[in-house]
Amino acid sequence: MRGLLKRLWYTHRFKLLAMAAALLACMCYHKMLYLCMEPFAALMIATLPIVALNDDAVSHFDRWHLILPLKRQRYADAYYLFTAMLTLLLLSVHTVIWFWVGLDEGWATVAGILTVLCLLAPAVYLPVTFRFGIAAGRLTAIGMILPYVLLIVSVIDLWGLLVVPPQELTAFLTAGLLPVAAPVLLFAVSRCLSARALQTKKY
Repeated sequence: MRGLLKRLWYTHRFKLLAMAAALLACMCYHKMLYLCMEPFAALMIATLPIVALNDDAVSHFDRWHLILPLKRQRYADAYYLFTAMLTLLLLSVHTVIWFWVGLDEGWATVAGILTVLCLLAPAVYLPVTFRFGIAAGRLTAIGMILPYVLLIVSVIDLWGLLVVPPQELTAFLTAGLLPVAAPVLLFAVSRCLSARALQTKKY
C-alpha cells in the first residue's frame, strides 16, 4: 500500500505542489481570496483519481498491477486513501485559515461542502471505472463537472449568507450539516464496491 501511495505522489506531485503554491499565493495576497479558491482545490482533489486511472490505462499499470504481491482491492484502496488524505489536509488548512481570519460562523457548512466536493465524484466514478473500465469512468466524471461547477459557485456565493439574521443562519447551518454524512457514507460504500469489482474482474 505504501508503495502505491508513493507512486501516486511521485506521479502527481507537480500538480499537487502547483495547487499548493497557488493557494499559498492567494493566502499571502488576501486570506479571503484563499477561502474563495478552496472549492477549486477540492475540485482538483475530486478529479485527480480519474486522471491517475487514465494514466494507469495508458501505461497498462491497470493490467500488470495484478502481479504485485498484494490483494487486488489494494489497488483501489490506494485511490480512496489518497483522496481521503488530501481531503483531510484541505479541511485542516481550511479550519486554520477560517478561524485565523476571524470568521466564527459558517465554518461547519463550508467545511461540509468542501467534503462533498472532494468525495462525491470519486465515490461515484471509481466503482464505475473498476467495474466497466476507464471509458465509462471518464464519461461519469465528465457528467459530474457541471453540477460541481454550480456547487462551487454556490459555495463562493455563501459569503452573502453571512449577513442574514442569526436565526436564519442557524437554520441553514443545521440543515447543511445533515447531507454531509451521505457522501462520506457513499465514499465508504463505494470503496467496498470497487474492491468487489476488482476481486471479480477477469483479466
